[in-house]
Amino acid sequence: MATARTCSPSPRRCANQKRLGVIPQDAKLTPWPHDLADEKKLFIRQADVFAAYFAYADHEIGRVMACTKASSVRERTLCRSSLDQPTRQG
Repeated sequence: MATARTCSPSPRRCANQKRLGVIPQDAKLTPWPHDLADEKKLFIRQADVFAAYFAYADHEIGRVMACTKASSVRERTLCRSSLDQPTRQG
């Protein structure tokens, strides 16, 4: 169980994280500072892009695993995945 007591800035995401047990039920929504409206929009866009990428990658990995099962090589197959999350260069 996660020990964080705050959750993502989206009320919908926060509720979903609680429902899935990713964060404690008593976690509070982290408020956005009022002077960061542009940064908030950018963060939301970046989070949406990452979520779409991850959903696509998950689907494609599922296809690979289905092919290994269909061709009877799953027992001899190692599937490894890594995620590169580059840092912002300023």
